[in-house]
Amino acid sequence: WTLRTNDLGARLATVFNLEISYNRYSDDFQNYASIPASVPEDFSNNSFSDFYTVSGLQPESDYRFRICPEFASGRGVCSFPLSVTTLSVAENYWEPILSRRLSLTGSGRGFSNPVLQRPHLDTGVEVFDSRTSGDPERYSDATTSATPVLPSGRRGHTLSLVDDTVYMFGGRTNGYSCATVYKDTLDLGNSDSGRDIYPCVHFQGEVSELWSFDVSTYQWIFLNTTSFGSPHPLPREQHSSVVIDRDLYVFGGKTRLFTRDNNGAFTFTPHSDHVYGDLWKLSIERARAFSLKYALTDVPIPDNSVYFATVSGFDDSAVLAESDGVTPRTGLCIDKAVVNVQLYHPCLSQVRVTLQGPGSLSGSPNFHSPAYEHEVVLFSELTTNGTGCLGGVHTFQFDDDSTRRPEDYNRVYQGVYQPQGRLSEFIGTTMTADWTLTFTDLKADLNSGYLISWSIDFVSSPCFKTYHWTQLAASNSPANRYAAKSLAYQNSLFVYG
Repeated sequence: WTLRTNDLGARLATVFNLEISYNRYSDDFQNYASIPASVPEDFSNNSFSDFYTVSGLQPESDYRFRICPEFASGRGVCSFPLSVTTLSVAENYWEPILSRRLSLTGSGRGFSNPVLQRPHLDTGVEVFDSRTSGDPERYSDATTSATPVLPSGRRGHTLSLVDDTVYMFGGRTNGYSCATVYKDTLDLGNSDSGRDIYPCVHFQGEVSELWSFDVSTYQWIFLNTTSFGSPHPLPREQHSSVVIDRDLYVFGGKTRLFTRDNNGAFTFTPHSDHVYGDLWKLSIERARAFSLKYALTDVPIPDNSVYFATVSGFDDSAVLAESDGVTPRTGLCIDKAVVNVQLYHPCLSQVRVTLQGPGSLSGSPNFHSPAYEHEVVLFSELTTNGTGCLGGVHTFQFDDDSTRRPEDYNRVYQGVYQPQGRLSEFIGTTMTADWTLTFTDLKADLNSGYLISWSIDFVSSPCFKTYHWTQLAASNSPANRYAAKSLAYQNSLFVYG
């Protein structure tokens, strides 16, 4: 807290009383601690700041605090109360993850689950690049049933976190089943027939597969980097992998290379491991920041009425340059949205502010959803901590990551707050749409306000990222090795053992 005074000699506080109330809306304050004022020698500008750490609070409980200074002439004016809610007790536990193959219908990118969780076999009528599908309402599956839908069991692979995505590379796998129920029963027998069963498995051994795993949706995506026209590392396991500046670096590892005899059969010889010493870089497309700003300022909001303030991604050259504005298959998809609003109203508890934008569910991957399909509540008729009307100029930045809730404050708003709805509902949609801030005055009492300004900030990344491998030629490279320990520090890769 900071104390501001006009008379250093007569008005300097001697004690700060920290008072507590055991309910968010209670004014029954009790003295929690008396902190002697310790004035530094460089006290200047008629202000003095101090702090105190409160301990022993109960988890998941509401409290209010205020500071009441005491001066030589008596008790000063207490500060506005600050409402807080303590967190629950932290618990560490293991949670199994039920991973799923790609299914992004819920995030607005037009995907839906293939039948039986397997790629389709028909060539279909819809063609996009090298992908085809018989269903024009779903983004095409791969043209072959050999494309894996979930990673196989494996060892010696690496997992690397970049933003909210885990990338898995390489490893020695148990392979993928190539069997069907009919074939296994006819040719290989079953457990009740007395015949031996030999499951059909392919791609068993070291692999150079690259998979991504979304930590929010628990979904795996097989990344076929050969389709991007770049070379890629040979199959390997027990390699080293680190992330530097959001790019993935892979070093070393080993594989088993078996020779063949004159008849083409493998010759299994001891010590057949081949150890690598090459260094590879996987370039991952990065997210980018954009902003759309409402052109008008100081717009009156009539009493008991609604005002719509719209910004359009179709009118922004930077946004249009990154999206064709017709289909979500190309361009950028939203990763995060933050809304900035500055407004004036004499009674904020009579105000409702919402954001309307493209819906999170789209009926087709070929067209964006209607502009006003989805609404998120930012601020709605809050009683502002029990004080009723609260007038003045208020500056909000609504961000899902904020821990401050607007209902916890009873003063003019200045800062970052958590919206009442969730802006994350727009994740996966497109910036190339109309975004409308709806400002509603809900009471006919001649208390009108005005919208000073508003804007929306986006962090967006390609809806379908491209990945490129590059083999790096480094001078004085270490000897070939596998199972080495590695770490990244700033722009350097360290390898040990």
